[in-house]
Amino acid sequence: PDYTTPLERIAEAATALREAGIVDPDRVGWRPPDEDDALPPLTRASAASADLAALAADVRAVVTHAAFVGPVSWVGAVLSAMRIGHTPAPGTWPDEPRRAAVAAALEVARDAGILERRPDADLPGEPGWGFVSAALHRTVRQRARLEPARPRHRIVAAWLMARAVQASPADLAVLAEHHEAGGDPGRAAEAWIEAGRRLGLSHAVEEAVGAYERALVC
Repeated sequence: PDYTTPLERIAEAATALREAGIVDPDRVGWRPPDEDDALPPLTRASAASADLAALAADVRAVVTHAAFVGPVSWVGAVLSAMRIGHTPAPGTWPDEPRRAAVAAALEVARDAGILERRPDADLPGEPGWGFVSAALHRTVRQRARLEPARPRHRIVAAWLMARAVQASPADLAVLAEHHEAGGDPGRAAEAWIEAGRRLGLSHAVEEAVGAYERALVC
């Protein structure tokens, strides 16, 4: 997780500007760089945006949809998020050429330092992929703005529901959030309750209470 405070991020940006010679603490005003590309990545967010922009368009689209799915995603879930307008039954998207293209794009993003394999999040037949940091996922997710969002949340929720038996409490929390954003508070509450039950079984009492509290406000 990104534990830096807003003040620390401002200080980080100011240091980068000063080191690049763009600002001078001894005078007022800005000195533009000699070349447009001389501007440094000033913050983690701008660096993440630069990394994402450097990817091929098809890879960038896959990463963007992976961020929409959640901090962890799977090829099938990414495909579901990309299939707005097509609503087959959950778990019945066997488009192997398309699956292969999405899987290849995830590997390219891994090589670029954006994603990493998450074996702890594997589902049957679906390897787990996660962003290398929560801050990076948050940055990509905030810039995604995929529309229409509500039906996209619903179709991702349908994909996750089909695998809820094997899902971890964290996956169930993501499922609940997709249900909420998709306009189904009843199913969101059910997912939070199940997440709380599983957390309780693993003696994660505080986290279980938090999940139950989320269920109450759905």
